[in-house]
Amino acid sequence: MEGKSKEQADADLRKSLVRLAKEVPGDKIYLLQISDAYKLTKPITEADEEGLRPRGRWSHDFRPLPFSGGYLPIVDVARAVLETGFRGWFSYEVFDSGPDGRGKSVDLEDFAMEAKRAQGRLLEECAK
Repeated sequence: MEGKSKEQADADLRKSLVRLAKEVPGDKIYLLQISDAYKLTKPITEADEEGLRPRGRWSHDFRPLPFSGGYLPIVDVARAVLETGFRGWFSYEVFDSGPDGRGKSVDLEDFAMEAKRAQGRLLEECAK
């Protein structure tokens, strides 16, 4: 989005998703890996103590399950992929230290149930 207005970035994304849905054969997609992300109130500008640079830090700590506080257009992207005819595996890449990045405790059983609900909701949203 750097150097573009939000409107132009949104239009570019919509155009790209239409092209994806029309031009990519669904049988050439083997796995749909989905990640959401928290929108940070303050950008990360410095590497951490171990040298992990800002984008790495953001990617490493601020990626919740879908519908858990993130802002990325996961439904739009998933819908475009499904419009290709893809009917394969969904995978979620989650590295969630909470919206503040300070960490949070997670009960594995609760997390698994939350992930199942997220998948069900994603499919429901895509069907609309």
